[in-house]
Amino acid sequence: MAELILLGGGGHCESVIEVIQGLSEFNIKGILDPAYDINVPRNVLGFPILGNDDQIEEFINKGYQFVITVGQIHSSILREKLYDKVVSKGGKLPVIVANTSHVSKRTNVAEGTVIHHNVLINTKVNLGKCCIVNSGSIIEHGCIIDGFCHISTGAILNGEVNCGKGVFIGSGTVINQRTKIGNNLVIASGSLVRK
Repeated sequence: MAELILLGGGGHCESVIEVIQGLSEFNIKGILDPAYDINVPRNVLGFPILGNDDQIEEFINKGYQFVITVGQIHSSILREKLYDKVVSKGGKLPVIVANTSHVSKRTNVAEGTVIHHNVLINTKVNLGKCCIVNSGSIIEHGCIIDGFCHISTGAILNGEVNCGKGVFIGSGTVINQRTKIGNNLVIASGSLVRK
């Protein structure tokens, strides 16, 4: 069983904990958060805040793996910095897939990506590192999603969508087939992207 340290103790962390607790192959040790204060002990859903990001290397040396639990709306910069900090010190970030989701065996999912509840990812999708694929979203056949993207709740990406790095796709958005989306864009909730 892999022992996990979560990076970021906000609301998104709570959602990721719910996913991990449904899986038998992981155990959560605790959380590192920039707001850590030794004089004010706190926890997230019963899991202790153990320190801040300066302790990442210490936990790598103890054999822990990491999940980035900082959310992403306007920018992926913080998530990218955390990823670089873990990887540069030799740390590992597993793929986390909720037990209520379906991911095709013909799909590639890169390290650090978290797939939340009730997600459908169809065949021949390439999903980059450290993406968030949030609850109830659908990614259809042949899509290419670059790293550090957030596919928000209930979003639908139809076949062969090509999505650049660091993109946020808002809740309930529908993206038509074969649409190409550039890097670091924010697509508002409820959008219909035709081209």
